[in-house]
Amino acid sequence: MGRRLRGGGTAFISFTETAKAVIREMAVELNALGFSVLATDGTAKYLEAEGIAVTAVNKVAQGRPHIVDRIKDGDIAFICNTTGGVQSMKDSQSIRVAALYGKVPYFTTAAASIAAVKAIAAARSTPLEVRSLQSYYSVLA
Repeated sequence: MGRRLRGGGTAFISFTETAKAVIREMAVELNALGFSVLATDGTAKYLEAEGIAVTAVNKVAQGRPHIVDRIKDGDIAFICNTTGGVQSMKDSQSIRVAALYGKVPYFTTAAASIAAVKAIAAARSTPLEVRSLQSYYSVLA
């Protein structure tokens, strides 16, 4: 079974300083969609300052309990994580492994994270319709 974007639960977000400005609206949308937002210290402080509901979680290097523990416990439904620097690269490796084993959707760029949140919102507002490719072209004939 592959990974699926769940429509709720807890979203973990952690972004580099340069990416934080573009994720504000994404975090607002996650809250509006009913997700709880969990973030590392720097991202949590930024979001709190912007008035967005968020809970802080330890990075792997900061000790337990940390984000990998939360992923392994099945607490995380969605991960958005950009990296910058040697330690965050090491941390992100263990996060990616835990996400892979836990079948948790994982996005490593701000653009992909934003697109995924928009997809969740769109799936809620418009029911999916399954049709064959031929049915689209039969209208043209």
